[in-house]
Amino acid sequence: MNTNITSPLPPRACVVSQFPEFCETFILNEIMELNKRGIPFEIFSLKLCEDRRFQPGAQDLMFSCTHYAPTPWSPKLLFASIGRLFRTPGRYLSTLALALHARKGPFSVFLKTLFVFYQAAWFAKKAEELGLRHVHAHWASIPSSAGLFIARLAGASFSLTAHAYDIYIDRTLLEEKIEAAQYLITCTQYNKRYMLDLYPHVDEHKIQVFYHGVDLNAFDEGGERAETKQEEVPILLSIGRLCDTKGFPDLLTACAVLKSRGLRFRCRIVGDGYMRRDLALEISLMELGDCVEIVGLIPREQVIQEMRQARLFVLPCVVTPRGDRDGLPNVVVEAMSMGLPVITTNISALPEGVEDGVNGRLVPEKNPGALADAIAGCWEDAETLRKWGENSRRKAHEVFGLQENAEALAQFIKGQSV
Repeated sequence: MNTNITSPLPPRACVVSQFPEFCETFILNEIMELNKRGIPFEIFSLKLCEDRRFQPGAQDLMFSCTHYAPTPWSPKLLFASIGRLFRTPGRYLSTLALALHARKGPFSVFLKTLFVFYQAAWFAKKAEELGLRHVHAHWASIPSSAGLFIARLAGASFSLTAHAYDIYIDRTLLEEKIEAAQYLITCTQYNKRYMLDLYPHVDEHKIQVFYHGVDLNAFDEGGERAETKQEEVPILLSIGRLCDTKGFPDLLTACAVLKSRGLRFRCRIVGDGYMRRDLALEISLMELGDCVEIVGLIPREQVIQEMRQARLFVLPCVVTPRGDRDGLPNVVVEAMSMGLPVITTNISALPEGVEDGVNGRLVPEKNPGALADAIAGCWEDAETLRKWGENSRRKAHEVFGLQENAEALAQFIKGQSV
């Protein structure tokens, strides 16, 4: 199959839960990069945008090619469903039967599935009006349920992108989605192996891996990392949403161990989330206020400056009791692109970015003692940190560049369209 195709493709739908979503920069970047490469999208947003902060380029897409679902009580949804039922009753009822299969999952997910089925008729009408013959959905959970329903009702082809919790936690209709999809994109090799283990009958070629990619130019513009002066206290940096998959309680315990050993450091935690109050309480109870600070959410420019000032990046991710976990957090790759050595855990897709002893350390999850040992073991070793930092930057540029991964994805999609 020839994938070296340069002519633009017809527009296609991209279904997301909400557009734009501030924490989903990777989706925005992908849409913009594919559009540059002749793969335009009309964005179908299941919810109105509730964010008040926007990434560069997001508002342009909001006004030019984003279509928001009518409010739940809008007669537009009812008329679209009735019209679809009378126009194509067989297609409508078979899609409804598929939606009803979601009753095997959690009841809350079942209700959401029925609601996006209700929305799907309106979006299918919109897809037909716009001449969209392919529907792609981001996240293998509710958005891809909506995407599959829209595609079936409109008689279009379907594909989806799976990321993290949407395959680890909420697998409602996942097998049906994979079987119906022309192809499935995922962002790590670990995710692909995980899904093939779940569904061994699936053709492995249907699941394709493309990393999200990081805009390396944006991080290169931050300049070289600053050298820590002898009189300055070196900075240990951690960035991420303050949630249970990131392992921040383990980081605080490790900091307490390091403090008890007399190590000079300042730990700065950048991010916000539902665990912030609990983490702040732990910092107080452990008497870490003099060396650990929760910075909160800050703009990307300030994130880059934080990385420039740091000696080491740490993110001790964990698998939660219910099985949730991160894949390869983008912030890990961003830290690598800035030439930071990284210490993280050996779970999920993290070893795809961090190689133990090459550009950082991998430690067992939920083991603050091992985490503290890994930090202490390299903290004063300037030569090791320098080598790890160089290897981090090299790997980020060789494997995780946004433009390179977007180009590979674009060529794959164009090849599928032949």
